Amino acid sequence: RRVPQTRRADSSRNRPTSQAEAAMNEAALCLNQSSYHAGEIVYGAAYICICRPTQIRSLQIRIQGTETVTWSRRKGQSSSACLIDQSYELLSLPQPIPFGSYLIPFKLPLPNLLPASFYFAEFDELCCEASDLPEACRVAYSISLASPQSQRFGARLDLLVDEEVPGSEEALSVNDSLNLSVIPAMRKTLRLGLSLDRQAVRFGEFLTVTLRLVNETRRTIENVAIKLLRRISVTCVDNGEQLQQLQPHDPTKCPHCVSVCSTWWSMLMPGSDPEVIECGFDDLKIPIPSPTPCDFAQTVNSHRLTCQHFLQLLVSLDGGRRLQTEVRLPLVRAHAGAQSATWQQLEQPLPHWLAGCSALLSQSASLPLRPDEVLGTNFAGMPVLRSLPASALVTDFA
Repeated sequence: RRVPQTRRADSSRNRPTSQAEAAMNEAALCLNQSSYHAGEIVYGAAYICICRPTQIRSLQIRIQGTETVTWSRRKGQSSSACLIDQSYELLSLPQPIPFGSYLIPFKLPLPNLLPASFYFAEFDELCCEASDLPEACRVAYSISLASPQSQRFGARLDLLVDEEVPGSEEALSVNDSLNLSVIPAMRKTLRLGLSLDRQAVRFGEFLTVTLRLVNETRRTIENVAIKLLRRISVTCVDNGEQLQQLQPHDPTKCPHCVSVCSTWWSMLMPGSDPEVIECGFDDLKIPIPSPTPCDFAQTVNSHRLTCQHFLQLLVSLDGGRRLQTEVRLPLVRAHAGAQSATWQQLEQPLPHWLAGCSALLSQSASLPLRPDEVLGTNFAGMPVLRSLPASALVTDFA
């Protein structure tokens, strides 16, 4: 059947003829940090580009956090709990947002008592016989931008919450001494000093270690061994039953308790000559394993399961016969699926000049603004900026 010429002319008029006509409304989010601690303030900015007619009049920022425990992937058995679900009004206008590009800074406080992000899925390798243990546990957070007037318009970012690790003097310097002399009048010691470059370590990074060895015993030290051990222990506490039976809990006989220790990194270095009293090893780079499981606590069949995972740095002289010292390293855990602080959008790639807007994240409220640049203020009292031409952003904010 032939289509009339007029119908074909009308239909071709609706097709986009240029890239500008094909452009869609887009949104993106950016944060000033890649990770945060509980109780910290999140500073960020929302970018929106309106190039087609829309009914969007308001924008909201939403922070969500869930804890999911999977008992059986095959049967689909899992439980989920909501940790945080808060929404904030970012922008509200009586009329739809006019055409243009807008940068809206915001700041959001995180609650103080907020569990750290983690993902654990190694139970099936550690304890296959304990069938009542969960197969996977995940705590994940996200921050999203949405509009009640449009379900397709918005952006989303993973929000990484690190564990708050208190300062540990033990992790900064450790000095052990061993008296090898029998005669008190001629007391001579063998001292081993161990110093680390940080109080806590993060998965995937490097730990810098400095060793100092003082040998006054005139004995030959054949070798110095350094090991980084991964220790994972799962212990349970029976709710009330053990107190009634008055029997101490024995982890070696409990079917729920599992303990695994593996050597992640090791190095064997030559020792010292008897004539050398003091020697040292500087700037030893030790890689931190990644990915690794994280601590958590769950109740399973009236048993309170607690999983502890830590790293142990072990230094020994002559296989431990002379001297041995160890340090337990606190960890800052990272969510395996979390992404760094980069711009993300739903529809199309953002303009290349948008990278210059990142300077607004730290001092957007103190920038000198022209009246035609300010669209209003958001819930935090910070100005909503409207960029006129793209070249102005490169000149003023890059």
